[in-house]
Amino acid sequence: MVTAMHRIARAPDGRGFLGDERFLSLEAGIVEAFYDARVEKASQSVANTAWAFAKLGCCNHPVLDASGSEVTQSLD
Repeated sequence: MVTAMHRIARAPDGRGFLGDERFLSLEAGIVEAFYDARVEKASQSVANTAWAFAKLGCCNHPVLDASGSEVTQSLD
């Protein structure tokens, strides 16, 4: 999922996907995975996700909250 989000962000027309159902589904899946303790999250994946959302100009608070939560847990 992170790779897909990263590729969308790198695409010249990436912002055109923001309202697309598939994009919203991908976004929801990322949030769900970030909050799921059973899913291992690599630091690089968290960073790539944060970068992708920033690049797209997407201020999705659940994604930011989830990635921030993951960073905080990894620091503990």
